[in-house]
Amino acid sequence: VGSLGEESLSAVSVVNQILMVFNLTIFGGLSGVSIFGAQFAGKGDVDGMRQAFRAKLYFGITVVIIGIALLWGFGEKFISIFLAGEVDATRAAYALSEGLDYLHIMLFGLFPFMLVQVYAGSMREMGKTVATMVGSVIAILTNLVLNFLLIYPVRELTVFGATFTMWGAGMGVRGAALATVIARFVEMLFVL
Repeated sequence: VGSLGEESLSAVSVVNQILMVFNLTIFGGLSGVSIFGAQFAGKGDVDGMRQAFRAKLYFGITVVIIGIALLWGFGEKFISIFLAGEVDATRAAYALSEGLDYLHIMLFGLFPFMLVQVYAGSMREMGKTVATMVGSVIAILTNLVLNFLLIYPVRELTVFGATFTMWGAGMGVRGAALATVIARFVEMLFVL
């Protein structure tokens, strides 16, 4: 995204800082319940593990609903707070527009993110960590490839003297958001 310009980079950075609050809320709430889940797993109490899983799922769904409502309704105000010190009003308006475009697409990734955290936490409590790690690697690779294809327009790429024409959608920050959301759904499907 950095090669798209300073405003685009600022927009994505600001939105990611705002989304970090959502991520930390999910991590914090699920970690608290995971203590009980790990105790139940250690005792072999399957019913207790199910109750802990349900509690994490209910908490996660509640946070996702509240998060989407707040970010959809007040996203412009949240982003504007970070852009308040911008001297050039035109650049700030463009960054705000880019930020809102990025945010509105990223909201679709909140649910799969939460679901992966719920399942991954429960799997870790049972000592099963490989599947979640593989899911994360698949998501990172998916995001990397899709970023390359969706952010930039068609262009020529020279590698070791050979020139290749690379296809690209040229979606800018919207492409970055879409790539991330698709990667989160891929990870969710793998983990589930």
